[in-house]
Amino acid sequence: MDSPQPVPETTGRGLSGEDLALLNEEIAALAKAGLPLDQGLASLAEEMRHGRIRTVTLKLAADLQHGLSLPEAMAKQEGSIPRYYGRVVAAGIRTGNVGEVLATLATYGRSLAEIRWAVVSAILYPSLLFVISIGLMIFLCYFIMPQFESIFENFRIRLPAMTEAVLWVSRNWVWIFVVPPVSILTFVLVWRTILMRTDSGRARWAGFVYGIPILGTLIQRARLAAFVDLLSLLVRRAVPLPEAFALAGEAAADPIMQVGSRLVIEDLKHGQALGESLAARKLVPRSAAWMIAVAERRGSLADTLANLAQMYRTSVQLRTRLIGAVLPPALVLVVGVVVAIFFVFGVSAPMLSLLEALSGGTR
Repeated sequence: MDSPQPVPETTGRGLSGEDLALLNEEIAALAKAGLPLDQGLASLAEEMRHGRIRTVTLKLAADLQHGLSLPEAMAKQEGSIPRYYGRVVAAGIRTGNVGEVLATLATYGRSLAEIRWAVVSAILYPSLLFVISIGLMIFLCYFIMPQFESIFENFRIRLPAMTEAVLWVSRNWVWIFVVPPVSILTFVLVWRTILMRTDSGRARWAGFVYGIPILGTLIQRARLAAFVDLLSLLVRRAVPLPEAFALAGEAAADPIMQVGSRLVIEDLKHGQALGESLAARKLVPRSAAWMIAVAERRGSLADTLANLAQMYRTSVQLRTRLIGAVLPPALVLVVGVVVAIFFVFGVSAPMLSLLEALSGGTR
């Protein structure tokens, strides 16, 4: 078969979770069927839609045809494929379970994509409602209230305190509804940019995010589910525990776990049990560390880790449903109350006085 055609250079943007999961499933299927990966990937790439995943697949096929191993070919695509993917495949080759490890990566990729979508869907709708609410306030202040203020001035109506407050807000809407959110967002983005330059800074940022009520816990549980899930799959595939923990820690999107995993690996190399190390480093809840310690003594670590991952995934699903059921209606209620009391009542009071005066004047 002819070698793949040259493809354009890829940018630094990595594959999406869905694309990465799809690529893993294709490679796993080829490996399980015993087909040549270079020819199989080249054929699959020709059938794929134009885009980044097709480019990456063609490059993997070309590198394999030039004699590189699959981990080496993946390492060359580090900007597109996470570095831990190639390391996990290399571990599978060393243990003689490359086909099973590839299937494990495909399962993990799908699970990770589902968890990420659950978190995004939980945050997206309330965020959209918040933006719409701010836009509604700005619309009322900029377009509606100045017209009422002009009417009040023309008729020289004596305004109640509520109406005076509403008019003051409408005159200063930029400083109330625009400047504070923009200032807070700018400060957070700058602070995040500074913190993300170092490992300790990334861990501090993660701690800040986890401290956000409801949403922070949701993100933390989602990341913990992904970490424990991959660790259980690697342990089940007979990858040595220190290496499995290192790979799971590297794959974790949790900076706190990524930093702490290095300390746990040192503990494991010095003979300390995983459960004891996790409890001492406080990387997982105490109940989880206790369950892992008991599982190690009973020889059921992989099953216990899988159960923990399922428990955290269930927790993410429940919290996602809770956020979707409670937060949007709460935002709608708050906006309705503000508009009804602050604007409607604030405007209607002087208008009623005006109508009463006009009615009395016609008698």
